[in-house]
Amino acid sequence: MTPDELRSLVRLRRPAFSQVTRTLSRCVTIADLQHAARRRWPQGVADYVDGGADAEISLRRNREAYERWVLTPSVLVDVDAVDTRTSLLGKDCALPFALAPTGYTRMMHADGELAVARAAAAADIPYTLSTMATTSLEDVARTVPGDLWFQLYVWRDRHLVTDLMQRAHDNGYRVLMLTVDTAVTGLRTRDAHHGFTIPPQLSATTLVDMARHPWWWGRLVTGEPITFANIPGHDQDPSGAMELAAHQFDASVTWEDLDTVRQQWPGKLVVKGMTRPDDVARAARTGVDAVVLSNHGCWWTPASVVASTWRSPSPAEPMDASSDARTSMASALGVNEE
Repeated sequence: MTPDELRSLVRLRRPAFSQVTRTLSRCVTIADLQHAARRRWPQGVADYVDGGADAEISLRRNREAYERWVLTPSVLVDVDAVDTRTSLLGKDCALPFALAPTGYTRMMHADGELAVARAAAAADIPYTLSTMATTSLEDVARTVPGDLWFQLYVWRDRHLVTDLMQRAHDNGYRVLMLTVDTAVTGLRTRDAHHGFTIPPQLSATTLVDMARHPWWWGRLVTGEPITFANIPGHDQDPSGAMELAAHQFDASVTWEDLDTVRQQWPGKLVVKGMTRPDDVARAARTGVDAVVLSNHGCWWTPASVVASTWRSPSPAEPMDASSDARTSMASALGVNEE
């Protein structure tokens, strides 16, 4: 091989002065991004993101279920110009995806929910803000344009639930996503080992591990206190807001509460956390606009059925409220009625 031929094979990258740019330039897959994130995070933060409930049986089942699905592409089809645009709940978007709600996001990155919302807006897809967010729904709506959805729990304090719905509506959130699978929660084993509880009880080992990641804790200690920013009074008493939210999860939530939310919320309503066909059919009769087939990413459910057992994975299934139970179930599960 001649020197000219060798030079034609070598493409040196221009040096990037931004650490973020350098890191992202080396990432090719989602697994690469996960590896890069874990290098920056303390072990406790990484386990908070990646861990499941109890023995993580559901977590393993979820991954195995997705691995069982295969693609059978058609051939000799013109795919030179592919249009991925679609409509989600009455609004056009670039891809058939919506970013799901995640709590405590600023623990992973100082920009937290604002960074995720900006990314969703840039990609022209919806973003769902969690009730347990570390940035208030007002701040997100004021800072980031785009198709905003808001995730809600039915808490013990029903007045707080009504207030959150009103705030979301007043700030332009188009879709309400009601999470219904947290009546009984599993043990977050990894979090317990690291002391990631409410209130926090961080072990000496966890604190030493945090000290080994100066980029992470440096941004953490120089930013605003991390708390549940949608809870009233969070700015005066951050730790009190966290404890209040932790005690609001209600094991007595029923279908009547879903009816109440449907009556109070004027926009599109999505129910998240169903895995049973009969529940999906009943939700359709209740008048919800879509369901998210989900077991909460195995966060709370130690050994639940995997949603994709019923059909190919999908972020949201539009529901026809006028159809009967069997048709609704078939629509939700993507199967023939028979």
